[in-house]
Amino acid sequence: MRKQIFLTHMFVVFVSLLIAGITTVSIVEKHFIKNTENTMLMHARVIEKAVAKKIDGSREKLQVTVENLGNDLNTRLTIVNPEGDVLADSAKYYREMENHLNRPEIKEALQGKIGKNLRYSTSLKTKMMYLAVPIKQDSIIIAVLRLSLSLSEIQNLSRFIWGIILYSTLAGLFVAIIISKIFSIKITKPLENISAAAGKIAEGNFDMKIPNPVFEEIKVLTDSFNDMTENLKLTIDELLSRNHETEAILESMADSLIAVNQNLKVVMLNPAAQQMFGLSKNEAIGRHLLEIIRDRELFDSINEVLTTNNTIYKEIKIVNIQETVFRVHIAPIVGEKTLGAVAVLRDISDLRRLEKTKTEFVANVSHELKTPLTSIAGFVETLLDGSYKDENNCSR
Repeated sequence: MRKQIFLTHMFVVFVSLLIAGITTVSIVEKHFIKNTENTMLMHARVIEKAVAKKIDGSREKLQVTVENLGNDLNTRLTIVNPEGDVLADSAKYYREMENHLNRPEIKEALQGKIGKNLRYSTSLKTKMMYLAVPIKQDSIIIAVLRLSLSLSEIQNLSRFIWGIILYSTLAGLFVAIIISKIFSIKITKPLENISAAAGKIAEGNFDMKIPNPVFEEIKVLTDSFNDMTENLKLTIDELLSRNHETEAILESMADSLIAVNQNLKVVMLNPAAQQMFGLSKNEAIGRHLLEIIRDRELFDSINEVLTTNNTIYKEIKIVNIQETVFRVHIAPIVGEKTLGAVAVLRDISDLRRLEKTKTEFVANVSHELKTPLTSIAGFVETLLDGSYKDENNCSR
């Protein structure tokens, strides 16, 4: 992420400097061309008056006049008649010049306008500015005066400005690299701290605190993360405390407790159940219920609870465990759906043996008392029948 932020900043800075450079060069060129155009127009108005009276005179004299004016102004001057023939030129002898009627600036000037044109000169190998004005006499266009100036100064100025922009861009990029590096570190460092803290939390260390960063937006994130960590720590501590309480209760239970999931895999059993089935917790957890209890009736009862989602309360004799009788309470573990079942087994074998002993004792006592009571009952009946009047029988 740090690399992406850094490269993004570099790209933004480079594009900004490039746009600024292009805009600057464009503005300077337009400004320079506009000033040059105004200067050329001002010179054209002055020259127009100087040569207007010499148009109909000697061409040789007009040629000399144009050459002198061109040298003084450092500008090429050309005078063209309405037919496009060159009457005089400050840079070349007029008789060697070709017809200029097809030149765009000449056409505009012959229409009474100020002709302007920028084009590349193949003969001079440079970009030129052309400005043409009509020369009138009694409101009639008798010739066209064209001024042409090389724009090499503008090109030199543009190259100079581009050189400055290049050096400025390099300097700006160097400064931007430093600033972007610092800026990206200030942004990504808190995020790296959050990532590292998240890793520590995943390992169970909830004491991590992220220091406040420089940027307010990231500070909100770190504060939220710290609050979340604190709340998570409190929640986990509470859950652990409840879990310890639950484990303590389960371990202190005299009854056996075993819990299974929907697939009848054992997920919990307390020490009483471990002792009852002869397995440790690690040996039992994750195994199928039938592998542990090996009693079909108990297995079917637990499976029935999972299927019907009803609670079962019954007595089961498990032959495998010394024919022990258990009072079994099986209930479903319900969340959004049935998650499993839990069974609590209470050994009532002693109670049943005691009841059996009591029943046998009562039966034996009744049998022992039955014979003398029968004799006594017979004597009583005899006496009641009148034998009590017989002294011998009464004595007996």
